[in-house]
Amino acid sequence: HYKQIMRGFSALRISDGLSIKLLLQNDIDEGLNNAEIIFLTTYMDDEIDDRLRMLKQYSNAVSVIMLTEEDLEQ
Repeated sequence: HYKQIMRGFSALRISDGLSIKLLLQNDIDEGLNNAEIIFLTTYMDDEIDDRLRMLKQYSNAVSVIMLTEEDLEQ
């Protein structure tokens, strides 16, 4: 059931049209701290990774769950 829930979350789309990079940067700029961030993705690049590291520096717990295209199809 866990994987099915995670697949459902990964299919969610950002409703306000902001990119994930901008959303992460907004959290950094607002000083988000002491939060638990679970990042579900099929894609990772250096910019996203850098922002997640910065969020960790603000005492946030950051977990990244990499999903494959195969995960999304099941």
